Amino acid sequence: MQYPDILHHGAVTGVTGSCHQLLMDEQHSLLVDCGLFQGAETSAEGRAGADRLDIDFDISTLKALVLTHVHMDHVGRLPYLLAAGYKGPIICSQPSAQLLPLVLEDAFQFTFGRNAQLLQKYLKLIQQRVMPLPFRTWHSLIDTPDLQARIRLQRAGHILGSAYIECDVRYPKRGEQKRVVFSGDLGATHTPLLPAQKSPWKADILVLESTYGDRLHEDRRTRKQRLKAIIEQALADNGTVLIPAFSIGRTQELLYELEEIIHHATNPPRSRLSSPLPLAGEGLGERAKTAPHQMTGEGPRFSSPLPPAGEGPGVRETTASKKTPEDSPELHWPALPIILDSPLATRFTRAYRDLQHFWDAEAQKRIKVGRKPLGFEQLLTVEPRRPPAHGAPSGQHRPPRHRDCG
Repeated sequence: MQYPDILHHGAVTGVTGSCHQLLMDEQHSLLVDCGLFQGAETSAEGRAGADRLDIDFDISTLKALVLTHVHMDHVGRLPYLLAAGYKGPIICSQPSAQLLPLVLEDAFQFTFGRNAQLLQKYLKLIQQRVMPLPFRTWHSLIDTPDLQARIRLQRAGHILGSAYIECDVRYPKRGEQKRVVFSGDLGATHTPLLPAQKSPWKADILVLESTYGDRLHEDRRTRKQRLKAIIEQALADNGTVLIPAFSIGRTQELLYELEEIIHHATNPPRSRLSSPLPLAGEGLGERAKTAPHQMTGEGPRFSSPLPPAGEGPGVRETTASKKTPEDSPELHWPALPIILDSPLATRFTRAYRDLQHFWDAEAQKRIKVGRKPLGFEQLLTVEPRRPPAHGAPSGQHRPPRHRDCG
């Protein structure tokens, strides 16, 4: 066999179950991620994901497990790796080291039930094995006369703590060296809260995720405006907006953007309030789009998120039907309740707050001026249901309440 070589134990015929083994020689290998197969996806052997939990590959040469990030399709089989006898370090970024126990605690409860003793045993074992590494810092794994190997974590921009892995493998006696890069999951540019990622400057072997390789995503820089327009349309219709979102990553991005919308609605720029004329760089048409009610006396205009059938791509503008004050209450962003209806998402949001020194520069600026991007006044959280008190109705729900998450 020619080294280095790579064995893929997941995320080959599908997008979940990420698990890649870098074989460096007959006695040394490195495992990148150990994820869970999810949904209807199957393993390479064709078994259903729900039954694909055991570790059926040789781990005797494993010297380290490196995690790109803490989503379940990248860490979900970690308990089974430990049960199979793995005793090496679990290497990840510093934010991932703090988020990992929260992710696995929730997963363990589904896997092992409510056995608190077993749960604490596994969590303690994982915390003992976790080795957090700072970004952009080389860490030596192997240093022998025949083999030298080191790794470095670089920001991937997917969720807080996500990284792509650079592995330098050197064979001194052969005079050969290879750099192998594992991308993990890569985030888009302009992701809220996360510092911008930078591409690796070289790679001899690249293992690249391609979950959305056949799609063109919309520009994230305009997502906030689309979100605002959709919510305003719903409020004008006396409606409610329900947004399904992953509890870690997507939820915090949404809260960050909602706080920004509310902040600007509460504190509009003075220049736009005081000047009836177009600002520098704005044409009259653009000014009319941003404030049509000031110039024409019409009601507010909203953007439809999707063009109607038969129309080309782009955003279609429609004029909201006029309603009397009795029919439609005034749109008042500062009083709009934002309900985070997930105890798990609340825990992750609090963890994001504790890791705010890993946020990007823009988020840091907001904190310095007293804003709370993940714990603003309008944010309400739903507490987990507890067993009812003696004599209380068993079906009673706990109302949402304010929780400082940021």
